[in-house]
Amino acid sequence: MNRICIADKILAHRERNGMTQGQFGALFGVTAQAVSKWERTLCYPDITILAQLSEVLECSIGELLGVRENEGSHK
Repeated sequence: MNRICIADKILAHRERNGMTQGQFGALFGVTAQAVSKWERTLCYPDITILAQLSEVLECSIGELLGVRENEGSHK
């Protein structure tokens, strides 16, 4: 398992799209302070918004959680 990379993806998306933490948070009904904590890895988004977050960030939930493609499969 790799490290959870939600913070990196959120920050990169916000910078690429010229969004403030408040604007990004508004997409999910959270405050700018919550987004700040996500970006600093002080906490993580609630599991109930992971699907929406993965759509906005254009990546899989597995990528957000740092799971490599073959790592999650069990034989």
